[in-house]
Amino acid sequence: MKRVIILLFISSFLISQSLTKGWYNESFDVPGTLWTNALEVLGGTPGVGKVLTDDGTGAGIAIWSAAGAGFTDPMTTRGDIIYRNPSNVTARLGLGANLYVLQSDGTDLAWSEFLASEMNIVDAGVIITATEVEGALQENRIAINLNTAKVTTQWTTTGSDIYYNTGNVGIGESSPLDILHVTKDNACIRLEDDSGNYGRVKVGNSQLTIQADPDNVVASTDIVFDMDGSEVARFSQGGNFGIGTGSPISPLEVEDGLTTIGAVFSLGTKEPTVVDGDKLGQIDFYAPLETGADALLPGASIWAEAESTFDATNNPTTLVLATGASEAATGKVYIKSDGFVGIGTAGPNAALEVKGALPGSVGGFQSGTFHVTNSSAAQYSNSVITGHNAYNTNTQLWYLGSVSSSNNDIAFINRQVGVIGFDTNNTRRMTILSGGNVGIGITNPGATLDVRASGAVIRMFNDGITDRGIDIKADNNAVIFNTLTGGSATPIVFQIGGNEEMRINLNGNVGIGVIDPDSTLEANGSGHFTGNLRVEGSMNFSSGYTRHIDIEIGAATLGPTAPTATTVGTFRGLGFDADNEEAFVNYEIPVDWDGASDMTFELHWYPTAGDAIANGETVKWDITYRSIAAGEAVDNGTVVPLTATFTGGASETDKEHYETAITIAYNNGNQPLTAGDDLGIQFDRDVTTDTYSGAGIVYRIDLTYTSNTLPEN
Repeated sequence: MKRVIILLFISSFLISQSLTKGWYNESFDVPGTLWTNALEVLGGTPGVGKVLTDDGTGAGIAIWSAAGAGFTDPMTTRGDIIYRNPSNVTARLGLGANLYVLQSDGTDLAWSEFLASEMNIVDAGVIITATEVEGALQENRIAINLNTAKVTTQWTTTGSDIYYNTGNVGIGESSPLDILHVTKDNACIRLEDDSGNYGRVKVGNSQLTIQADPDNVVASTDIVFDMDGSEVARFSQGGNFGIGTGSPISPLEVEDGLTTIGAVFSLGTKEPTVVDGDKLGQIDFYAPLETGADALLPGASIWAEAESTFDATNNPTTLVLATGASEAATGKVYIKSDGFVGIGTAGPNAALEVKGALPGSVGGFQSGTFHVTNSSAAQYSNSVITGHNAYNTNTQLWYLGSVSSSNNDIAFINRQVGVIGFDTNNTRRMTILSGGNVGIGITNPGATLDVRASGAVIRMFNDGITDRGIDIKADNNAVIFNTLTGGSATPIVFQIGGNEEMRINLNGNVGIGVIDPDSTLEANGSGHFTGNLRVEGSMNFSSGYTRHIDIEIGAATLGPTAPTATTVGTFRGLGFDADNEEAFVNYEIPVDWDGASDMTFELHWYPTAGDAIANGETVKWDITYRSIAAGEAVDNGTVVPLTATFTGGASETDKEHYETAITIAYNNGNQPLTAGDDLGIQFDRDVTTDTYSGAGIVYRIDLTYTSNTLPEN
């Protein structure tokens, strides 16, 4: 039997919180190196290997020799001793080999027995004997079985410190992939301070768990993230997470800096080519602990969405506010890159566009898609919309809404000096000027109410009674008042202070102070006329009525022999005796005269009271006239003499009323008539052929003509 002498050096460890000694640091993988799966004994060439002892010096190791053929995989069986001989041949010392371990008393220990033993590693550089192993077990020292132990050889001490020199450290892991690699079901690293407060980093159940004081040893324990000696984030004991704050008041609170910008929270996309419709980031709100498919969908979301393809100078983006009912949240409010806001529409065409179905009855009435409501529950709470521009920082242009906190009055107000216009079909229909004038069909009304239109009509109806109304219409020639009637007659009534003063019935009769006139004109009251009053036909005077017609004496210039002012009953007049008493009267020929017909000068007179005109007696009236144009000399031309004779009949009385008419020819060659000329008339009694000795009392004089616009006057 070939004897192999092996001297195995084991480094010392302090298990748990004890200091671990290491091997002397010489080259790896050189001929003569002795290996186990977890233990490497270093050496140079046989006979010069060293191990680090307690005093820091190197102790020599014994020489060993090969016992077996070389192979290529020395690290396959835990607990085997693997070595390389001086010829660089790798050999494996197996359990069945006839190998021995040289003990301190010079005797041999079978290799199989050695591997089956449990060894207590106490001091570096000390040979462990079987007796010592047995004693260690008796003394309850911690033993390491080479079949399961993982021992490294790279630890180095510096004073009372220990550090790992090169390579990775594996705990429960023979091939560590990182500087510290822990492999175990529910692997855990525990950190604990002197007060018993501890934390753990734990891996298990497909998750990584970081625990702070899981047993609640300390009343309050936070998880703090520190960079460069300054806290940057913290999980508080209640579960709130703060970035930039050590006392977060909500599940997530972010604070940043002392600048005016404040904290910035960024969401971004890694899509290299952003096109229309791409989302740059999204925040969802949902109830994950609910039950049912709809309940688990996001009930509300906020996201940013590209409006078109992004490029170096273009990144238009819409901010979308989304809500849902029984479906995933969909967009409801859209804030576009140009500042336009759409509610119910993703493409608003104005600063604010609202689109949606009518909500039905709200507050007892059909409601619209846009509401303005005061937050107060008071009965007369104001609800107002105003329009402004940026002039002088903020200038109010218009106001729409409540105007009192004590009633339901509302108003639409133009706050500035300007008009309010109302249009339909893109055409202005009504205008209210800043001064208050209202125009319908006109943009610059000249009156309080100015209505302009071809065939303009103002119609008024009693609400609900269709046969009670009136149209006021302007046509080319007149203003027409037209009553609108159904089955019954409807008069036009004029009231003052609620009292009827005048009416026009459907038959055309006009009543002044009379509600049922029986004539074309019936008046109850006195009358005063300045100018001419003509009656075609008879004048009837009812008892109980006092009527008189004034002839203003000052309206007639008296001649050299003036007539005498006198009365006939209640009438006043001028009494002409047969002695050339004369009077003068002047007219302006009316501009509405038709210019192609004769005029008539009419004298209305009575005989002297108690002196009736006898049968055959005559009263002869003479007139002379002259028409004078503007700028014409008064003495130019000659007067035109005319005469008319009344002859008494057999039954004349002193109460008779007579009318003497004298025609004035419009085309007299000497004195033709022209509208606008002054017409001077002298009238008197002709004593040469007048046989009536009494006075003829003239109480009215008329000049009648044919008008070109109105019936004959």
